Amino acid sequence: LKSFWLTAYSWFKSCYAPAASAELDRAVACVSMEPRSNRTEICHPGGEHQGLIFPVSVREQTWDPRLRAVLYGMAMLYLFVGVNIVADKFMSAIEMIRSKKLRVRVKETGKMVTVTLWNPTVANLTLMALGSSAPEIMLSIVEVIRNHFHEGELGPSTIIGSAAFNLFIIVAVCILTIPSTEVRRIKEMGVFMVTAVFSIFSYLWMLFIVQVNTRDVIELWEAGATLALFPVLLFISYLADIGWLTSNSSQQALAAEGIETGRAPTIVSYQDDPQEKHDDNLTIRDRGGEIVRNPAGVLTFDSDAMDLYQGRDERQVMIPVHRRNGTQGTVACTYSMEPLTAMPDYDYRHVEGQLRFGPGQARSEIPLVLLPKTPGEKADTFQIILSDAEGGVLFNPLFDGASSSRCLLTVTIRNEQEDQANTITQRAFSLVDASVNLDRLRLGSVTWYEDIIDAVFNVSGEDSEGVSMGDWILHMVSLPWKLTYALLVPPPIYCGGGGCFFFSFFF
Repeated sequence: LKSFWLTAYSWFKSCYAPAASAELDRAVACVSMEPRSNRTEICHPGGEHQGLIFPVSVREQTWDPRLRAVLYGMAMLYLFVGVNIVADKFMSAIEMIRSKKLRVRVKETGKMVTVTLWNPTVANLTLMALGSSAPEIMLSIVEVIRNHFHEGELGPSTIIGSAAFNLFIIVAVCILTIPSTEVRRIKEMGVFMVTAVFSIFSYLWMLFIVQVNTRDVIELWEAGATLALFPVLLFISYLADIGWLTSNSSQQALAAEGIETGRAPTIVSYQDDPQEKHDDNLTIRDRGGEIVRNPAGVLTFDSDAMDLYQGRDERQVMIPVHRRNGTQGTVACTYSMEPLTAMPDYDYRHVEGQLRFGPGQARSEIPLVLLPKTPGEKADTFQIILSDAEGGVLFNPLFDGASSSRCLLTVTIRNEQEDQANTITQRAFSLVDASVNLDRLRLGSVTWYEDIIDAVFNVSGEDSEGVSMGDWILHMVSLPWKLTYALLVPPPIYCGGGGCFFFSFFF
């Protein structure tokens, strides 16, 4: 970005502003091209115009330099506190964006499966990389623009230093945190090799355009080529992720992985009679049609999709979970709920817990509470997720979520009164709800209000019991940042995280 802006400025100046170029060059020379030995330092009289924020006034130049160093250091730490708080919101927005899921139909089988909107590799190279590198990118951009697109005091160290820190320090910390008794393996070796090659090449390319070709000057074609290399990296990494560049890819070995990541899935349709799906003795088969032989059994729902009708009154429904192909020993799994278009506390009660099956036990149930629907309100969906299997039990390999060692049940809550919107108000409500999901807006408003309250009254981020004096001091110091961001940055639930992303990025 820095190279691109520099060359864009040079091209604009030479093509569209030749008359002003001489005057602008003289101004730039005074700021950036003056020899360092002849330049007045920022902390001495005459250098007050070199700082972006400090010195605030000319009088500060007469203060003791040691006092100013302490004050400026404290101010820098205070700014870091604000960056840390808004960075948390920024990352929560990225997590919301990259975790968005869709239900799509596989042409070969007609079966609905859950896919992520973002490919994980592409999301890591774009959203996650932007979230971790945004401060130094913005710092470099501000400096370049302020210095009329000439290199400043920081120079390319803001970018290269961050990359070097990630390459050495972060990798070292990740290695040290692994216990000596455990092992971690690289799952996507193809993607790892592509990003490793591009990481080394980026340093060599920087050396070439800065030191070899047009020394100390970045030309427009160099900036354009640098910018074009990024989509090339994304495309090649995506091909490596889906297994096009390697013959022994984990995606080719586990075709079911495509269900959860948007890659080309291989789904095997049911071989059994649909009328038998509610039979507790139905035998679970794998994708090859073979019986799954496991003494501890296989956990499954009746189906991986369910329609429930709801009216004006709250009611409870019991969702059965079956243990088939074996009932030896005690097994367990956790269950949770994840919203798609249905919102917790507006369409259903969110619950999570653990299901435990004793020896010989073949059935358990999950309590589900459906909340009232108003006339004209549209159907909404959410998912019940089985995960963290214990005791050797498996999950149904033919159901949605099998690729990630989970079992998903997609529940659609249909409105018994959807066609009973008779008044103008009810019809308008139905149209608006179909467009923007009013329950999501209500939940977002409540969440925003709670964020503001927490910013003021939540001292330690946990229960107020046991709050120390240090917690109170940190809370009062950071309160202006907390309250500002709580008021001005919307929660991630709005616009799928887009609003939170752009506002937090701005700050």
